[in-house]
Amino acid sequence: EIDGFGATFNEAGMICLNSLNSYAQENVLRMLFDPDSGAGYTAMKSPIAACDFASAGPWYTYDDTPGDTILKHFSIKRDLGPNGLVTFIKNALKYGSFKIESPMDFAPDWMYLSLEKGKRHLKPEYYNSLAKYYVKYVKAYAANRITINYLDLFNESGVYSEIPYKVIGELIKNHVGPLFQKEGLNTKIQLGETPNSLQTLTEYPPLLEDR
Repeated sequence: EIDGFGATFNEAGMICLNSLNSYAQENVLRMLFDPDSGAGYTAMKSPIAACDFASAGPWYTYDDTPGDTILKHFSIKRDLGPNGLVTFIKNALKYGSFKIESPMDFAPDWMYLSLEKGKRHLKPEYYNSLAKYYVKYVKAYAANRITINYLDLFNESGVYSEIPYKVIGELIKNHVGPLFQKEGLNTKIQLGETPNSLQTLTEYPPLLEDR
């Protein structure tokens, strides 16, 4: 079953749009999102903080303060800027409606054992903080009238973060899932997007069978 077609919101795309005059900007958005006169995209992706197309500044997360386990310094301020993801999404919503999947390439640096390749694993003591991080993200976007429909904890684990899928399953089952339920969030949680189909066939079944 196909739910829809679409593309990805990112800073690089918004920078390109902002290089156009206002008429051209609106015309591009209309061609992409209007269901009658355009492509009518209905399935979009919006990354959680920086990805490889975060072109409006240096790499960032929503809390770059080391050891901030209560996420006192959590902020989506950059996403609210002229080249930000919230700005891009709001402009697109003027012309159509769509569901949003949010994948995360990388958690805040301080949550990892090391940033060296092969050691980019989450410290277990930060599992609860990471769950709160996802909750704060969904709520912050909701406060800006944007619904996040699907959450992808780690995009292509092994390429960016090196979180074993067994750990992703533990995060969903014992940390993220229960906290989302407690907070009354309806965002659906995904296992992630693997780098290849073979990995999906080997990694997903044990997690899906773990009830």
